[in-house]
Amino acid sequence: MARARHHTDVEGLRRIRRQRAIQPARADVPVNWGVHVETEPFGSTKPGLGGPRAETGAYREGAYVEFDLPAAAIVTHVGPRHTTVIPTFEPLQIDNLDPTYVFVKQGWNLWYFWR
Repeated sequence: MARARHHTDVEGLRRIRRQRAIQPARADVPVNWGVHVETEPFGSTKPGLGGPRAETGAYREGAYVEFDLPAAAIVTHVGPRHTTVIPTFEPLQIDNLDPTYVFVKQGWNLWYFWR
């Protein structure tokens, strides 16, 4: 089964974990409405130059949720990485998609240890 990563920030990951769902993006074009993800092979998770925001158009970075890619996913071409949108107008429930929640360690950052 292919895996997908939805990049977000620390607060976004906490909300996703609490709700067990990812809110869809509110795109101007209906075909882009849904949950935007990166697919395998994954690029760097480190924020900044060469990170998810720069290479996938992710709104936030610093954390991500990885899960099984649903069959309804549509391949997109955003930046140099493999990107996909999962079309949905409702929050994407991820409980049954084997989610893994990850906070990205960002160098020497004491705040990381208190999250």
